[in-house]
Amino acid sequence: MLVDQEYIFDDYLGLADVNLCDTRLVVCYGMSGSGKTTAIQFLCRENPHLRDRLVHPIRLVGCSYSVPRLEHALITLE
Repeated sequence: MLVDQEYIFDDYLGLADVNLCDTRLVVCYGMSGSGKTTAIQFLCRENPHLRDRLVHPIRLVGCSYSVPRLEHALITLE
């Protein structure tokens, strides 16, 4: 039986402690495999200004998508 080791995120950018109280847009940019999605997941889970928001991930696969209401919500585009 294989047991996955718990992955520990290295918060070298200090994302958990960044004051995002009045932030309306966060852009995570980088090449494929650089950890953007992992950083977003960590930010949504650990940052006190984001952890209580509903998260709506949107994958930009095509040209058509709908954006939910932005009231107390966090939308992630991937």
